[in-house]
Amino acid sequence: MNKVIIFAIMTCLSFSQFEAGKKAVGGQVSTFKSDVTTWEYDGNEIKFTDTAIGLNNTGAYFVIDNLSILFGVQYVLYNQTWECNGSDCSDDWFTGSNDINHAIEPENPFGYMLGSAYYFGNSYAHTSYVDPSSIDDDDSYISFGGGYMLEMAPGIYLDTKVEYRHSLSETSTVPESAPPTGTDIGDILNAPDVESSSLQLYGSMGITVVF
Repeated sequence: MNKVIIFAIMTCLSFSQFEAGKKAVGGQVSTFKSDVTTWEYDGNEIKFTDTAIGLNNTGAYFVIDNLSILFGVQYVLYNQTWECNGSDCSDDWFTGSNDINHAIEPENPFGYMLGSAYYFGNSYAHTSYVDPSSIDDDDSYISFGGGYMLEMAPGIYLDTKVEYRHSLSETSTVPESAPPTGTDIGDILNAPDVESSSLQLYGSMGITVVF
């Protein structure tokens, strides 16, 4: 009986759910964030509005049965405004005593992902290289993990996955809650020649369409 069960499992895993030549699109279509902060002091009111719209998508192409190559792009559009006493702040509000204007125009980063995935029935293993931002030269990482595709309708899947992310950054990352320099922990974490590694666990859920 056990041999029959094992044979049935192997047959299911080897069945080509995703044939060569098929394509898939998925991931988050967009994200939106808006933060508004107001300060009041000595009769003046300053309001800062920070809005970010993220557009990101992932595509896949099955080069052979059950093996796909992945490509993803991400673009974040920032819009930041300052209001001083109910109207847009003039240049005078950004100019210091040295006559230098300190107004900062936000940059809009572009990121990308390259990877591959192999499917065992509706389960899959994946790995990828990710560079989240064209602005930050030290934020790339390698991810690897697994996922499961639950078919909701023909060609439409609920895609759930978990992944480990191994940072390729050469800069030590210090948590904001870490003790400051002057403490044993703070001195070690902020030492100029300290070596560190980062391995993070992430989970996600989205919709993938295969056609």
